[in-house]
This record gives sequence, structure tokens and C-alpha cells, in this order.
Amino acid sequence: MSKNNLMPVLLLCTLVCSVLSIPCFAAQQQEQRGALGSKVEEFLLEGPFGATHRFPDRTSGKIDFTVVVFWATWSQPSERELDRLAALWPKWSKNRVEVIAINIESSRINASDLKTIHDRLEQNPLPFPVMLDRGLEAFHAYGVIAVPTTFVVDSNGTIVFRLPGYPVAGAEELEQTVEKGVIHTDLASRGDLDEASPGYLRAVRYTRLANLLAAQGETEMAVFTLKKAINEDPTFVEARISLAALHEQLDQVELAEDLLFKAAAEFPNVCAIHLAHAGLKLRQGDHVAALILAEAALQLDPELSNAMTLVARVHREGGHPEKAIPFLQKALELNPLDFKACLEFGKAETTLGNKAEAISWYERAYQILDPQWNP
Repeated sequence: MSKNNLMPVLLLCTLVCSVLSIPCFAAQQQEQRGALGSKVEEFLLEGPFGATHRFPDRTSGKIDFTVVVFWATWSQPSERELDRLAALWPKWSKNRVEVIAINIESSRINASDLKTIHDRLEQNPLPFPVMLDRGLEAFHAYGVIAVPTTFVVDSNGTIVFRLPGYPVAGAEELEQTVEKGVIHTDLASRGDLDEASPGYLRAVRYTRLANLLAAQGETEMAVFTLKKAINEDPTFVEARISLAALHEQLDQVELAEDLLFKAAAEFPNVCAIHLAHAGLKLRQGDHVAALILAEAALQLDPELSNAMTLVARVHREGGHPEKAIPFLQKALELNPLDFKACLEFGKAETTLGNKAEAISWYERAYQILDPQWNP
């Protein structure tokens, strides 16, 4: 290879390493944020009409739970979620439950974006505060992947519920979680907490403790704690998924597979279980099983962008990057802020030999993870 031909290749490698390595690290951090049981920091964000709002509000002592929804005008499921929360708000607001809607229109909200948001809110006003996440600061702090994503945060700033996307069953569970939380808080104020505390909330706390233990390298103790979480609430699937991940980390793949297989049999309509199992199969090199499981998640929720990204990755790693492209295009139509889809797009284009396109996708992923970055 001549020196002239070699230079573009070296330039590509240098740029891909600089653009891709940091986003991959940031992507790992993004996944760890916003987990059930984790703490979130307070934010002070500007509203679309100039007012500022603080969330979660831990200063007034008047709020027991804050429901935070991340939304965008380009997301049709966001509209369904906002309408549902608007219908629930009159009842919730009387029971010390606050609702906050955080718009994540783009990584850099411009005048055109702001007009679109204004028009939407003027045509269909919301009864609760709306904020703008101009630099995606809250978006990254909460580890948002799907749009919309809704969280329930207690008065201590602990995430007690997380709903990516807008599946109907999940929306119903959101309402039930808030109702349980209100009851739980009322019991605590009367001193009846030990007798009637919902197992769900204890499961959340055990899961948070397990996450802390795992982060400190105490994986075996984390496994024990997650088992306690599952005993407290057998329907709490996130504890099962986390436990499977720890088993895999400890090279106990058969235990992880068995746990996910049983969870899928017990909760066949939970997309997250199928996706976790698909990821495990993919890491084991079983592309056929990974594809079947990822497609099963898509059948349950055709608008699940992270399932589309996983299907695309299976196709690429299976030697068919051209089959990955349509899935990635659809994933980014549903969620233009899906940095994982951008990274996967870059990898697919690299495999296809399209260097310039690959670099542009890596740059786009970087910009989502760091809106202040300029190529």
C-alpha cells in the first residue's frame, strides 16, 4: 500500500479511536445511571417560556414522589404518555405527587425546536411544569435510552420505578407504583410501615444495595442481596435481570441462562427479559438465538428502538451488515437521540467499507453524549 493510500486509513483509525472510545466509556456510564434504587441529583432547568423549575424538590417538604417524564415532540409515544399523566395529575397532585415533563427535543435546542415546543404546548397545554434539557444534562444523569422514559423518584431522590418507552402494561404498572408509594408513605407517617410496607419498595432498596456492592467488587454479596430482592417481590423483573448479569460476570453462564429462561416463561410479555437474554446469547456467539429473542421483544413492542439496535448488531456480527441498516434507520426515526444506534450504524458502515459515513455516525454519537463537543 502506498503512502498516499495509507494516510486516509490511518486518519480513519485515529478519528474512530478518539471518537468511539470515549463514547463507549460514556455509554457504559449511561447504562449505569438511572437504575432502580440509584440516587439522582437535583437539577434547575429553564422552562420553554422562561421560568425555571427545580426537581426533584427536596426543600419544601410537600412532595413525597416526583414523576419525571422525558419526552419530545417527534415521539408519538410521548404524546400518549403525556396525555395519561395529564389525566392522572389532578388525583396525584392532591396526594403529594409532583409531575415534571422534561423535553429532550435535540442535543442542541435551537429557535426552530423551541417554536415547535411552544406550538405543541399552546395547542395542548399540560397541567404540570415543562422544562428544557438544552444540553441533555438530565437526559444523561438519568441514563435515558428510549423516548419517552418515565421515572418515579421518592423524596430522598431515589429512583423507585423506571418505564422506558410506552408499553400499555408498563403504563399501568407506573400508576400502581405511585399508588403503592402514596400508601407506603401514609403508613410510615402512622408508624405502620413494618407491617404493611409493599415488598416492591423493599425490593428496590435491596437492588440499590446490590448495585453498590457490585460496584465495589462484592459480587457474591450482591448476588445474595438480589435474591433477597426477588424474594421480597417475585414480580420485580429488574432484580432478576441484574442477577443474571452478575451470574454472567462470575462466569456462571448456565445459571444466568436458567434465570432468564424461567423469567421469560413467567413474564412472557416483558420485553426487557427477552432483550437481556438476547444480549447474553449474542455475547456467547449464538447469533440465531439472539436474533429470535430480539425479534420476540420487537413483536411485543414494535417501537422498541433498543431492540431494533440489537437486531442490527446481530446481523452485523453475523456477517450481514447490510441487513442491519434498515433496523438502525427505523431505530433512529423513533429516537434520534439513541447514541447506541449511532454507534452501531458507524460499525455497520465501517464493515461495509463506507469510511466517511462511519465517521459521521461516530461523531453524531459523540455529540449526543457530549452536546458541547464540536468536530
